[in-house]
This record gives sequence, C-alpha cells and structure tokens, in this order.
Amino acid sequence: MGTKGRTPNRGSAKGPMGLPTFSGESGRLLGMGLELGLLIGGLAYLGYYLDGRYGTAPWLAFTGVMLAMVGGTYNLAKVLLKPTKKPTKPPIKQNKKLPAP
Repeated sequence: MGTKGRTPNRGSAKGPMGLPTFSGESGRLLGMGLELGLLIGGLAYLGYYLDGRYGTAPWLAFTGVMLAMVGGTYNLAKVLLKPTKKPTKPPIKQNKKLPAP
C-alpha cells in the first residue's frame, strides 16, 4: 500500500492524545460557543436540582436559564465588540536596488 493518489497531511496541528487543535478565530469562536452552552446547561441543571429540593418547579430552573443567557450574551458581546489591534505604524517599505554594473 503506497501513498499514490493520497494527499499528504500538511500543516495539521495535533494536540494531546492526537486530537486536532483549533487556533486563531475558529478556536476562539468554538470556545465561546462551548462556554455559552455549558453555562446555560449548568445553570439549568442547578435550577432543576434546587427546584426538586425546595418544591419551586419550574421557577429556579427558568431563572437559571435566564441568568445564563443574559450573562453569556453579555460575555459574547464583550468579546466580539472588542476592537481589534491595529498596527501603530505602517510597515516600512524597503526599496532594494541592485548596484549599477
């Protein structure tokens, strides 16, 4: 079995346990989405648990979801509306001329 007809896997970064890593913008957005989902799920579960303990169903679960959505949306907006870094100086153009013969 040769590698004929197969494209070599170039530039794919592997993290621990051989899993692919996400870098740059895609990794940042993936992390923010995961954070938002875990926050909503975690606070919904906590509210569900407390509803069962205190007999207040469904109000604490609903409150947990609403708090998570407000807090997660605030964090998402804070990160996405953050100004991007701009270079302070334009790059210097170097005109390299060959010496005259």
